Amino acid sequence: MHSVVEGKMLSAIYVCIDEYGAGRMEGRLYSPCLYEPLTFYDANHFFVHLEHLMEYPCFPQAFQRKRVFGDSADSETPLLWDTYSLHDDKRGKVATGEVHVISRQNTSWQGFIIWKNDNSRATFSSDLELLSKIHEYCTV
Repeated sequence: MHSVVEGKMLSAIYVCIDEYGAGRMEGRLYSPCLYEPLTFYDANHFFVHLEHLMEYPCFPQAFQRKRVFGDSADSETPLLWDTYSLHDDKRGKVATGEVHVISRQNTSWQGFIIWKNDNSRATFSSDLELLSKIHEYCTV
């Protein structure tokens, strides 16, 4: 089970897409571990920010990383963030989704995205498939 911060799973990252098209995707990312949103200007920037958001609290932990249990695991223990909460009132001009990365295996991500515009849900088994799901939703 995932850690919960103010009713949200720690793995939840809000994605507000403000512009989409002509090979560009612009928007904002909100996370419980951020004091303010991160702005992205293309898909590469989007993925770099997402990777950083998962590496900093070490959650979900990368599959290849050595796991340690006990007191010596302080640097690898997932952190709980209570200084910032995700709010449902954040909306992108094109789309708004809540991305949950459940695991990171085979140098990729597995999880699901819940689109807040219509509460539809899509699963993905790689970061490329996540990008494909975003493209499908934003171009309909």
